[in-house]
Amino acid sequence: MRSVWDVTHCLCRARRQGLPPCPGEPESRRAGEPESRRAGEPESRRAGEPESRRAGHPVRDAGLFDLVDVPDAGSEVAPGFRLRLAPGHTPGQVAVELRSGAHSAVITGDCVHHPVQLHRSAITSCVDIDPGQAVRSRRELIASLADTETLLLGGRFPPPTAGLVTAEAGAYRLFPVPGVSA
Repeated sequence: MRSVWDVTHCLCRARRQGLPPCPGEPESRRAGEPESRRAGEPESRRAGEPESRRAGHPVRDAGLFDLVDVPDAGSEVAPGFRLRLAPGHTPGQVAVELRSGAHSAVITGDCVHHPVQLHRSAITSCVDIDPGQAVRSRRELIASLADTETLLLGGRFPPPTAGLVTAEAGAYRLFPVPGVSA
């Protein structure tokens, strides 16, 4: 399956918080889904090409845009950097797993838009292309993080944007990690 690799939200959040850009950011590569994947999107999503699609044009035009095949089991695209399918918001949506030694984190992307979705995973976004699949992907991702030492990084979360997921009375909760969350 072709998939999207997009760390824009994380980079924008870092810039808003006054952090320096990632090392080599101008030379960084991005990956995305082929035009054929977008054919299934509602016309309202394609009409007038949204800013999020236009934002990638300079990267594509510079020859730094790659397609990444992500099987159901996920794909390690670089040491410590793994893509894992989380479709629903878009057909090729992924979560990004980061590992360094004993430490790990998962960037949720658009699989989880708000911390309330940990407790009430059936809450969907009005822009999810397949809301049922979005809920299934969210539940699977959250369950895999519950009661582990893997840090959840919510790309769209209000502060605190990071924490550990715990299971609590049939639902989940995000507990901020001191010194990590904004």
